[in-house]
Amino acid sequence: MIQWSEIQPHLLNRFYAKGIDLLISFILAFFLPQIIGPLLGVIYILFSDALSFGDLKSQSVGKKIFALRAVHFETGKEISIQESAIRNSTLAMGLFFSIIPVWGWVFFLLIGVPLVLIEAFLLVRADGNRRLGDIMAETDVKVFKD
Repeated sequence: MIQWSEIQPHLLNRFYAKGIDLLISFILAFFLPQIIGPLLGVIYILFSDALSFGDLKSQSVGKKIFALRAVHFETGKEISIQESAIRNSTLAMGLFFSIIPVWGWVFFLLIGVPLVLIEAFLLVRADGNRRLGDIMAETDVKVFKD
């Protein structure tokens, strides 16, 4: 049985975990062929919080490293693929533009970077340390012990 803690995770752990996930998506986007790489990066970001295979138990690689998991805000249950896509859509939106050759990276800088900064600001300033994606998908991040 999966147990979660009522204690909110340390903000730095959330930043580091999301940073690892963004790094994975950027590696896919930059180093794989145009269109395929950015598309795989977007897909990873969208669905990363609902990955369930191997050691991942409805969590991204970054969240696994820091023993975190995104859960439904009211019930504390694991989130679905749809909820993962909703909560990460703001982050994936910027990376999505990188599919467009050359100009896509300009749009990424103009739209994606500000969205990431807004997410970070809300994570620090919003009640309960919930970012925009958490509010949109009615999710929260908790510390987990397997």
